Formats: sequence, C-alpha cells, structure tokens
Amino acid sequence: MRENGTSLRQNGAGPRQNGAGARQKSARSAPQCRGARCGYSIPGIWLLSGRRPGAGAGAPGSAVTPVTPVTTVAPPGVGLVGLYWTLAGPVQVKTGREWSLFDFQDRCEEAARAGFRGIGLWHADLEHVLVTRTLGEMKQILAGNGLEYLELEFLTDWFIDSGDGRRRAADARRRLLLEASGVLDAHHIKVGNLTGTPCAAGKITEEFAGLCAEAAQHTAAKIVYEFMPFDANVRSVAQALAVVAGAGADNGGIAIDTWHLGKLRIPPGDLGQIPPRFLSWIELSDGQVADMPDLSDETLNHRRLPGEGELGVDRYVAAGQDLGYEGPWGVEVLSAELRNLPMGEMYRRAYQATAAQFRPGPATPAGCGASTREGA
Repeated sequence: MRENGTSLRQNGAGPRQNGAGARQKSARSAPQCRGARCGYSIPGIWLLSGRRPGAGAGAPGSAVTPVTPVTTVAPPGVGLVGLYWTLAGPVQVKTGREWSLFDFQDRCEEAARAGFRGIGLWHADLEHVLVTRTLGEMKQILAGNGLEYLELEFLTDWFIDSGDGRRRAADARRRLLLEASGVLDAHHIKVGNLTGTPCAAGKITEEFAGLCAEAAQHTAAKIVYEFMPFDANVRSVAQALAVVAGAGADNGGIAIDTWHLGKLRIPPGDLGQIPPRFLSWIELSDGQVADMPDLSDETLNHRRLPGEGELGVDRYVAAGQDLGYEGPWGVEVLSAELRNLPMGEMYRRAYQATAAQFRPGPATPAGCGASTREGA
C-alpha cells in the first residue's frame, strides 16, 4: 500500500541482533517520523475540554504511591498487556513528541521480563518505529519475546464527513493501523472520539459498521470502541452498546477503561448490561474519585497504578470475570511520575500492581465504591 508515494515496509531481514555488551535504553539515532515522510498525515489529537462542567475539585496526590503488592504474579489464565502510555517512558503527551525514546526491541524485552504477555503501540510511535524497522521485523521481535497480544491505537475522527480535512487525515491513519494490524496479528484496534466532536448517533453507528467491515478485509483484530468523559456522543454503557450492537459487526466490540468508568461515575455492576459477545477489551488504571481542577491534566499525567487509587479497580476486575470475560487485560496508566522512573522499575511496578487486582478465588461481588482490600 502506498500513501503520498511512500509504502509501509512490511518485509525485510530478521530482527537486529544485539551487539557486544548491554544496549542502552535510549533513542535510536533515526530522525523523528512525521506526516508525509512516513506516508501518513498526523492530525491534531487530544483536544480535551479541561474540567468537566459541574465536576468537583480534588487535591493532586502522588501518582504511583508505593504499596506492598498482594501478589506479584497474575493468576493462571490471566494475560496482562502493558499498554503504550504505561511503558513508553518520558513522552510528551498531547504537547509534543509522542513516540518513545525506548527502542522497540528494548521495550519488548523489558515487558516480557516483567511478566507482560503483550504491549500496546500508539500510532505516532508506530510511524516512528517504521523509520528503522519493517513490520516483518517488528513481528519477529514480538514473537521472539513471547508477546502474543498487541493493541494498536488510536483512531479518531473516523465518523466525520468524508470531505472534511480531519477525516482525510483519519483515513490515512486508518490505513496505517489496518495494514499494521494484519501483519502484526494485533488483538484489537482501539477507536473512539478523543476530540469530542459532536455527531448523530445514527451516523456514528453507520460509520462504525463501515469501519468494521473494512477492517475484516485486512485483519482478524477486533475494532473496539472506547467511550470516555471527553466523548460528546457516547458517555455510558447503554450508549456504547447502542453503537456496537447497532452496527451488528462480528468484529466490533466495546473497550472498557476503569479510569473513564470511574470519572463517569459508572459502577462495576453496570458492566452487566453488556452481552459477553460485545465485551471485547478491558484496561485498568486507578485514580481519585474527585476531579482535579484541570481534568485534561489529570487524565494525561495523574492516573495511578491499579490498586493505588480510589476507583476500586479490583471490583471492576471481578465484574468482568463474573461476566465471563476471558481476554487479556490492559494496563493503561498515564502518569508523569511513572513515566520518569527507570525503565525496569516502571515496567515491574506496573505489572505487579495490576497482577495484585486478580484473585484466584471466587470473584468479589461487583459493587460501587472504593476497594475493600486491606490497605487500599
């Protein structure tokens, strides 16, 4: 496939071999990949509205306050996926460089070492990695480290009218993610409405159906709709279900993020509204219940590791398990403090804190409120 005269590099030699001595966890010398250089336009993203109307203010707390984990290993059958913003390191979310300074192979190796069974990639980072590696090489690196799950994100503006410039940019990103998903055997592609663009419910449902139909021609990955406080159209379980069920696509589903559910005041019990066939993806992060004065800043920089906040992440986990969710679980913690830790510590803490939310015994009843775990 070509876009602006440039093709995605899919094949090539196997993954690069390590040289003598330990490789540094640092940026490659390759230049930043931007826009037409990679064959894809990169639209503006994360135009968040700041504080939600009527939201209360809360005092900022430490994003990753150390706790003694209940367990450091996920129970058998539970696969944890370290998502992009959790493992990317010191990126500039929304404000600048969003691709990781950590080499792709280093990330894969460190994620596997920490216990993760998959990772996530943000579209800008994917473009940057493709400056120096082919999709074929990336696939070999993932497989060589036993990483069986991959998330690709994020597609927004996919429902805007085709004549709009934002839609043209979204279509370029769409092609990138679909082709990469087909080569890399992604578990899912995450879509939503990051920019908060208003749109009629029927139009969103129709466009989601079309997106799923196109995706099915390229990849076995699910197309998962992530609803969030910044979405002008879909802000509840019922609204998300109306879009996904209305589209009627076998490869379409709902993505659940415990941070967004907590901020939308959606209790774990409400997940029971989702038929199991539409519960396609669950990702975990924690935080405080009360909103900070700047909700955008809180979302991008002040989330907490699962179990280290007030959202009762273990109850959401129990609710998902009670519904029969058997897929992998993502870990998405956007935290300024976390992303500036040493790489190994960052990955270990993210894995261990999340693994502690899973109990090998009977699931905790899905209630509302903070965790009842001792010390939470």
